Amino acid sequence: MKNKLYPLLLGIFLFVMPQTIFATHIVGGEMNYTCLGNDMYEISLTVFRDCDTGVPDFDDPASIGIFSYNAITDSYFLNTALGDQGQLLIPVMNNDTLDPTLSNPCLVVPPNVCVNTTTYTVIANLPFQSGGYLLAYQRCCRNQSILNIVNPLDVGATYTAVLSETTLLECNSNAVFNEWPPIYICVNEPIIFDHSATDINGDSLVYRLCIPYVGASPDDPMPQPPAVPPYDEVTWIDPPYNLSNVMGGIPLTIDSETGLLTGTPNTIGQFVVGICVDEYRNGELISTTRRDFQYNVGLCGTLTSSFFVPETSCEGLEVSFDNQSNSAQNYTWYFNDPNNPGATSTDFEPTYTYSDTGTYTVMLVVDANAITCTDTSYSTFSVYEPSLTSNFNYNVVGCDNLIEIELANLSDDTVFDLVAWEWSINNTPFSNSEHPPNYVGNPSTFPLTVSLTITNEVGCQITYEQEISYLVTADFFVPDLNCEGLEVTFENLSENSESFLWYFNDPNNPGATSSETNPTFTYSTAGTYTVMLVAQPDATICNDTSYATFSISPPSLFANFDADINCQNQLEIQLSDMSTDTLFNITNWEWTIDNIFYSASENPPIYMGSLLDSSFLISLTVTNEFGCIDTFEQIINYGFQLDYDNILTICDRVDTTTLLVTTSSNLDSIDFEWQPSAAIISGGNTNMPLVDLTIDSVFYFTVNDNGCIFEDSIIIMNGFNNLMLQATATPDTIYAGETSQLEVTPISSATYDWYPSTSLSNSNIYNPVASPETTTEYTVEVTSPNGCVDTTSVTVVVIELSCEEPFLFMPNAFSPNGDGENDILYVEGNAIEEMYLAIYNRWGEKVFESKDKNLGWDGTYKNQLLEPDVYGYYLTIKCVGGDDFFKKGNINLIR
Repeated sequence: MKNKLYPLLLGIFLFVMPQTIFATHIVGGEMNYTCLGNDMYEISLTVFRDCDTGVPDFDDPASIGIFSYNAITDSYFLNTALGDQGQLLIPVMNNDTLDPTLSNPCLVVPPNVCVNTTTYTVIANLPFQSGGYLLAYQRCCRNQSILNIVNPLDVGATYTAVLSETTLLECNSNAVFNEWPPIYICVNEPIIFDHSATDINGDSLVYRLCIPYVGASPDDPMPQPPAVPPYDEVTWIDPPYNLSNVMGGIPLTIDSETGLLTGTPNTIGQFVVGICVDEYRNGELISTTRRDFQYNVGLCGTLTSSFFVPETSCEGLEVSFDNQSNSAQNYTWYFNDPNNPGATSTDFEPTYTYSDTGTYTVMLVVDANAITCTDTSYSTFSVYEPSLTSNFNYNVVGCDNLIEIELANLSDDTVFDLVAWEWSINNTPFSNSEHPPNYVGNPSTFPLTVSLTITNEVGCQITYEQEISYLVTADFFVPDLNCEGLEVTFENLSENSESFLWYFNDPNNPGATSSETNPTFTYSTAGTYTVMLVAQPDATICNDTSYATFSISPPSLFANFDADINCQNQLEIQLSDMSTDTLFNITNWEWTIDNIFYSASENPPIYMGSLLDSSFLISLTVTNEFGCIDTFEQIINYGFQLDYDNILTICDRVDTTTLLVTTSSNLDSIDFEWQPSAAIISGGNTNMPLVDLTIDSVFYFTVNDNGCIFEDSIIIMNGFNNLMLQATATPDTIYAGETSQLEVTPISSATYDWYPSTSLSNSNIYNPVASPETTTEYTVEVTSPNGCVDTTSVTVVVIELSCEEPFLFMPNAFSPNGDGENDILYVEGNAIEEMYLAIYNRWGEKVFESKDKNLGWDGTYKNQLLEPDVYGYYLTIKCVGGDDFFKKGNINLIR
């Protein structure tokens, strides 16, 4: 059959429906063709995508539209007689990442530059036709950050190849560019790129800058097939950009004969560039190869070697190096240790331990992964073991109108001589002497911050600092109130004083004083007193005075209470204050029960408690007018001490059960009564009656313990309400690959757990869908809202699929007469994963084909009913599991 396209690859590929993908940023591409003879052409489409800012997924498949030219209307149309609806659908075959190399090896590309590429290849039969062919591929979208075109995110890209009449008649192949331009270039660095192409036919080639085509839009980012030509060109942002100045700076130009592209960009950003090469034969233009690509223009790092290490290290032989190099990829450190001459490192920031103290010169060599681009730096330094200690002490040698401090140097070096001493007081230099003069200052200058920095003969330094606070402070502690007696002990908290004078201020003993550090004094009577302490009493300036007022009293307050307990239907406690004070009036009462405030009255109200409480902690705190406080506590033990469950859950399916109320009391002294009497089978006057659950589920009981009465109830919760669980599977027998609907008796608010769960749609619902590969028994565990658990099981039988008849069935006859019976011819079989069916008439013409078992033949060809006849068929099937099936034969079409 003529005028048909036979898309062939070296292997078999599948045609799949296109998927809409947006925001995969296209950054360039081109289309080429090679004539193979006999009207056969190899079509090659190369596409580039941004894998840093975009989603680097390529179309799978890609669609190349086949368009023919209508000379009468001067327009193109989609040639649906060729390909699949006028298009070549080509699966993705590879996915490579380009290396962003630069022409100067000493310049470094930033790490966020990433471009992926793929090439689609297909062989097509393109017979001669007037006007030739135009092949096109379209995609959206370009990077939104492109600077030189309008609305880059919305315009997309179109890549074309035109096969002229001369190309078709003379088996021409188009010119192919030799190299793809670099994906990253440096701002203010010259572009010099050989953009030449090769033509296997030896035709003349002319190079020029050209304007890229607009492509697909965000509304339809991956059209399959592409839109019909002609295609619009992108719109430059003019000024400053146009075809004569694509990127700014020194404009891009291309040598028309050699294809050498030159220019110097001066703006950081992304730019679209178009290049065309025209192919001439005998002075006639027979083909044009178009490509557009994206230049990423940015800053390029410059390789430098640099590092920091202190000139003198006095902390030991281990030295750490601070790498400050720029744009390097590899590092080699040479440590120059005579006792370890081969000591090197390739770490970014190494740490090295030298074999001995001394002076060393380290070298760092860095490179940018290029032999011709390296840089070297050096540093000389000295290392020493720690030998230096800095210290001093001080002594107060005078304290009158001024304070005089003597400083004593205690610094030392076990290896080297000390050569410098730097003293400072309050961050002000004081002396450079090993033994400084005494410091004399006004008390207002204290506290002093004194520091000493010492230096040894090899330059090592160390500093010691301490604060000197010689101002005297008088301070002491005595409780504000002491109700335990008239004897008082004072706790001295003074600072910087060695002598003290206490004045106790007792009116009955006016001369009472003490020079002890922490004195004890007994006052004559209860009362409030003010004591004075003078620290350093013999000094004229360096003394201080402190005062404290407090109250004392001998013990006179005693808290106590009485508790009267009554029981009539509930517990009643009458509390009565029994507290006394021999000296003062009681002014405040605070009652607590079980550590919770109850009352502030002298005689509080009756406390109403539960008979089930076994004990109460009652506390009374009283305060007298002098401020003294005393507390009395008592535990009141009383109560029924009953133990039972208000709500009793029964998971077994039973009609009767025994209730239980336990007590620590003597059962012989307690009377029980249970209601409703009709549901009490036996033991109605005991603590464990047998009850009938079919009559009632709420049981009331009354307990009488020597006149104290307590009432409550027990509620019976039946977990499943005597409901028998049942699990079903619909259907209970399936073929491998089919599903079965499982279901267990639903219970409100219950939880479900099916197992095994791996072949279930959801193992935690009452009705999951099962997809077992083999016969499987499923068990479900049901937990009621009351915590009761029950299980049941159901089995799904799986019939293994077989890739042979009768598990695969091809009818030998059908009757497409519209009566609703046997009108469509289908291939039957549960094991079918892939299939191909072709049906031919008696002249060998294919009248129907299908790759889907759900797509059957209705007995028509080209929308026309076929006559009753015998038709041949060809059937191949790939089954689940990988087995193959083949059959050919005849089909009777009956009307």
